[in-house]
Amino acid sequence: MILWIFLIALTLLALALLLAPLLRRRTSATTRADFDIEVYLDQLRELERDETRGVIAAGDVAAARTEIERRLLAAERARGAAIPPGRQRPLLAAFLVVAVSAAALALYLQIGSPRLPDQPFAERPTEPDNDLVARANARIAEAEASVRSRPEEPRAWFDLGRLRFFAKKWPQAAEAFAEAARLAPDRADYAAAWGEALIFGADGMVSPQARSALELALVRDPGDPRARYYIALAEQQAGRPAKALDRLAALLRDSPADAPWRERVETRIRELAAETGTDAEAVLGAAAPRGPGAADIAAAQQMAPEDRNAMIRTMVEGLAARLADAPDDVAGWRRLAQSWSVLGEPAKSSAAYGRALTLEPDDPQTLFNGAVAALDAGDRDTARQRFTRLRGMIPPENEAFGAVERAIRELDERQPGTDPK
Repeated sequence: MILWIFLIALTLLALALLLAPLLRRRTSATTRADFDIEVYLDQLRELERDETRGVIAAGDVAAARTEIERRLLAAERARGAAIPPGRQRPLLAAFLVVAVSAAALALYLQIGSPRLPDQPFAERPTEPDNDLVARANARIAEAEASVRSRPEEPRAWFDLGRLRFFAKKWPQAAEAFAEAARLAPDRADYAAAWGEALIFGADGMVSPQARSALELALVRDPGDPRARYYIALAEQQAGRPAKALDRLAALLRDSPADAPWRERVETRIRELAAETGTDAEAVLGAAAPRGPGAADIAAAQQMAPEDRNAMIRTMVEGLAARLADAPDDVAGWRRLAQSWSVLGEPAKSSAAYGRALTLEPDDPQTLFNGAVAALDAGDRDTARQRFTRLRGMIPPENEAFGAVERAIRELDERQPGTDPK
């Protein structure tokens, strides 16, 4: 709303400057003829004074007066032929008001982003403190020398990107993170850092290039919280708050109870719930962490490995039993699939992902995780089916498309008789 008020004020100011000459009536105009007339009148007065003092002969006075009066008449005619005083042009002014306003609005709708929501200063990316910036700047030259000596080392590029990021050199940081992500195709955090640097460089806006980097991170790790958060932000900026709310709720459901980003995600969920008319408390309640608490984890650390595994298996089987009574809990099926994967049960994990895909068949994260689980279980047909469906959802120019394409090609090239599994 503030942006619109600012734009309207600027438009009114421009129109005022443009219309002022058209609406102001010019009552007089000073010309060269006016100046000449004043001079000739003064000459006549001076001639009369000279005649009174007797410093000029009577015949000369008549001749001089005749010449001055002739010039005075010529100046009067010249002034009459000059451009007349200006007049008001209300019709032209009204036309310009409509034309300029319509042209400005059409141009903004064409090249602007009228559907983007306001972004309060408190929600914009926070800037590092000055001391951190100074220390980062002091180490950038050293990091740049390191990448020159080790150009194929992804960690060196990532470290350089982080220093540039802390120094608020967002475009340069994005370049370094992009190179790190290229050299380390299995690192989701490198791709997510690349997308985040692009977002900071665009003042908090998720550009198409940034979204492409974030989607690449999700292909490498569908659970990456940073990429999932920023893609939800992209949905909100694109005018799809309901979809953004669904993504954030899913992120919150999959986040540990002590995750440092939970508070930030909850705040954003409340804002989106208000925007979409959704019950925020219901969303947050459904996304409340389920599973072992801090006390359970601390107790598990003291157990023998076999006892710990037995406790985890009991909890996973309890989750499976609860899902039998709540078969539409797609987040629960995803959580169960992840749990079976941790326990080394890829077939059960693949089956759980299948139940989740029945409820959300076009969720890219579930498709990718389900394809990997099926591949680990030796079910190449299911893996290929899920990878193929995922490929159809990714634009060809996206780097994630190439990764999925390679996985499908490897499945096609692998013969059943030579499968090491």
